[in-house]
Amino acid sequence: MTDPQFSLIDSLTLRRSIMSFSGATQRSIRCWSAAHEGRADVYNPGLVPAFSTSRRKKTDHLAGDKCGIHVTDTMIELSGSPSYSAGLRHNVFGIRDPQEAVLSHLVAASDAVGADLLGDSSVWSMSRLDLTANFDMGSQEQARAALGALRLSNAPRRRQTSPTDEVLRWGSQQWQSGTAYVKGTDPVMKNYLRQNVITADFIAYAFTLLRLELRLGRGFIARKDIIWDSVKEDTLSEIYNDYWSALVGDAEVMDMKELFPALSNVADSVDMARSALRTFLLIQQIGESSAKESMSGRTWRRHTALLRAAGLSWTDIAIGQVTTLRRKAVVLGSPVTEFKRVA
Repeated sequence: MTDPQFSLIDSLTLRRSIMSFSGATQRSIRCWSAAHEGRADVYNPGLVPAFSTSRRKKTDHLAGDKCGIHVTDTMIELSGSPSYSAGLRHNVFGIRDPQEAVLSHLVAASDAVGADLLGDSSVWSMSRLDLTANFDMGSQEQARAALGALRLSNAPRRRQTSPTDEVLRWGSQQWQSGTAYVKGTDPVMKNYLRQNVITADFIAYAFTLLRLELRLGRGFIARKDIIWDSVKEDTLSEIYNDYWSALVGDAEVMDMKELFPALSNVADSVDMARSALRTFLLIQQIGESSAKESMSGRTWRRHTALLRAAGLSWTDIAIGQVTTLRRKAVVLGSPVTEFKRVA
């Protein structure tokens, strides 16, 4: 993959001290909080009822399914998918611009609370930011195969946590965590179909989409000093690329006949390129673990570093073959209701 770009901001959490608002706005927030026991979910404006007092469900994919407002004694927190705040009918595709995403949350929350929450908007801070991209794999079989290949990945600092048959996860929610799954398996897709938000053809298309999500947690956002009103899309793209390139590689299209020239371009000598290629072929024959045990740690690290520099991912190395993700960038600023508009 060459320079993967995230397609949308899938989920966003904003926090602000209640004391930072004017006295009138503070009273409005506390009045709203008392009426809703501190928490309520705000759905798509104009599409379904504005409020639901039910708490958000925490299941595999539904974390960004609603836009929640949570009020404590000292803080107000807005969370969920900016796609819903903006009135889009689903979050398969959605908002990419960070400033637009934040303002969508603030406008929707202001309407819900009945007070202007945009005043001194720079005071709002982000504690969570989810970046997502959809990869068109061409078929359901290829999408499942790519997910299976990612399951075998053993990249440094990319250790899997609690994988399931349909969802793979890496990392720490406080810092950076990745999630991969085939979009068609997302339980919310069936809800969309029942609500006539999407068509059956759209769901069929979603089964060809490999969805790669990157969650930036509070610790990472603070360390990188990511400020919502100044961060650029290019900066977020770089963060997304840095994370996923270790797993999906840098090669848009590569086969075995292209691998040796690529190795020759990054190796100090032709002999070193040949040695790295032989290690890759050995992995194909006897598997990654056995190949690693057959040579010194120094040789293994040198050869795998060359393979990575040539464009292979740790997933490619783990399975001894190139797993190509064919990306189809689809970035939409309006609701997608027909499969033919994204096919």
